[in-house]
Amino acid sequence: MIVIPALEHLEINDDSWNEICRLAENKQVDHDDLLELQKRAAQQRRWDVIYALSALSGLETSVLIDADGTVSIDWGSPGRVVLSPPVGCIAPFQIWVHTHPGFSAYWSGTDTNSLS
Repeated sequence: MIVIPALEHLEINDDSWNEICRLAENKQVDHDDLLELQKRAAQQRRWDVIYALSALSGLETSVLIDADGTVSIDWGSPGRVVLSPPVGCIAPFQIWVHTHPGFSAYWSGTDTNSLS
């Protein structure tokens, strides 16, 4: 488990956070509870939570927020997140972030190709 400050702002208590950490550690990143928390965290720009889930799972995750605030989430293996087409999303996108667990932030060739 990773300690996250101000969980109450995400409408979650310590027991629920511990369960979501367990889901992440077991790579159950498609579980509804984990995805819902990830969505709320993205809407509140709580990138600490997004990174913590990624680090616990050992997987990379991508979060895209469109012009209307719709959140699209994808998960993938270390080094590769295949983006699902954001069907119904409205451009321009507010933000697109993704993790590189255990590594420094950097702009990769994959990033450039994904945006293309």
